[in-house]
This record gives sequence, C-alpha cells and structure tokens, in this order.
Amino acid sequence: VLPPVDFTVSASYNGQTVEVDKFSSYVEREIPLPDGIDPSKVTTAAVLAADGTLHHVPTYVTLRDGKYYAVVNSLTNSTYTLIWHPMTFEDVSGHWAKNAVNDMASRMVVKGVDATHYNPDAAITRAEFAAIIMRAAGLAEGQQTLMFRDVNAGDWYASAVAIAQEYGIIAGYGDGTFRPNQTISREEAMAMIARAMKLAGLSANVSDAESESILASFTDKAEVDAWAKQAVAATVKYGLVTGSETGLQPSRNITRAETAVVVQRMLIKAKLIDSKIS
Repeated sequence: VLPPVDFTVSASYNGQTVEVDKFSSYVEREIPLPDGIDPSKVTTAAVLAADGTLHHVPTYVTLRDGKYYAVVNSLTNSTYTLIWHPMTFEDVSGHWAKNAVNDMASRMVVKGVDATHYNPDAAITRAEFAAIIMRAAGLAEGQQTLMFRDVNAGDWYASAVAIAQEYGIIAGYGDGTFRPNQTISREEAMAMIARAMKLAGLSANVSDAESESILASFTDKAEVDAWAKQAVAATVKYGLVTGSETGLQPSRNITRAETAVVVQRMLIKAKLIDSKIS
C-alpha cells in the first residue's frame, strides 16, 4: 500500500548510544495514510525482515481531524509496510467462525491447509498453536535458544516455540519436553492464551475465589484441572472463551476455528486491532 517505514529508538548517556529494539510492552506508532489511499484497503502493517519475508504486526486504522492513520502496535523496532491482503477460504463459508478465520488469515496470523481450505474443525497441535500466538503478537521468528529436548533447530516451529518460551507463553512439561506434535486441549490452549493476555496488556490475574465464581455456571467446571483454573477463568472473564450448552469442555481438543476466534478476540479486547471484519 505504501513504501516501507523504519522506526528506531536509541538511548544515549555519557557519550554512549545504544539502539533499543525490544520492549516489554507494546509501543504504538502511527503511519499516516497518503491521500488517495483507501483505508478499507489496508489489512495490516507487516514487518519486513532482512530476508524479504513479511509477518503481521497488530494494526488498526483510525480517523483523526480528517486524516487516516494506521496505528501499529509492536514489541520491537522494525521496518514496517502496510499491506492489502484479503483472504477467504471456501470451507468456512457458512461456518460460525468464518469472519474470524478469514480476518486472521488476511492478517497472516493463521494459515490454510492449502490456498482455498482452512479445515476449521480439525484439531491443532501444540506447535501450531504456539506459532499462531507468536504471529498474533507480531513477534518475528529468529535465532533463539531452544530449551526443549524434543524441539530441534531444523523444525519449522523451532523459532516460534523458542520465542514463546522466552516470553513466558509456554512452559513445557516436567520432563523437559514440549511435545510439539501433540494435539492441544482447550484448557492447555486457554493457559497459553492467559499468558499471552499479560503480554497484550490484559490482566490475567484471577484469585481462587474469583475463579470459582466465574466457572460456577458451567456444568463441567469440575473437569477443569486445578493448575488451569485461574487461566481458564481469566479467558472467560474477558469473553475470549464463552463455552457452550455442553460447557467448557476443557479436555477436548481445541479446533483450528476456535483458535482463530480466541486469538482474534484477545487482540480486539487488548485494542491492538479493531473489530472491523475484512
């Protein structure tokens, strides 16, 4: 949509200058849209990596004093460009998660199984879920230290898993494994989302008493494992997870459609993107 824009932050003291390129919370930048650019044709800002690849950064378009701006929320300094990237999948037409899936795909947060299919009701692996959270957060993949003995440097998900571990989104198992190819249950997914909420600026702190109160209305509340109760309650409190007539179903595998919906809700609730449906 427009040429790349560089943002840098440097700090100077006593004659020494260093570049600050990572932040513990989101830093907001505004990119004015040139006259003649249709704001509805801006899907998201994307970081332009050194190798020429692009990845999403949480973005929304706002109007102020008659001028449109793309508001970019980022945890790093980078080179940004604004892109128009509409995506629709044939197999979500008529699906309850259609809007969220297509929106997250347009923002390059989720990917299809091929160019026209998303396979919305299929289960998702732990590695895939971690990668989606990292893409949603706008964190670039890069060289990181691997902490899990079953994640190898050559695995497609290695960088995403390492960055997720660095930011405290994933913890792995007591035996030092991450089990990347294992499907992920809804309560495991909610635990990861609750940790990502903190990164996004949403408080995920819920007391034991508040957890009991929040989960009281669900018929299967007793099926939520003790270690996950506060995280599950936090996602319910913010409306990221609503349950259904069958309850929270904490032990059931989360689907690809549910993943797109929960991640989109988190970004909207944190005001990192808007609720406009592309």
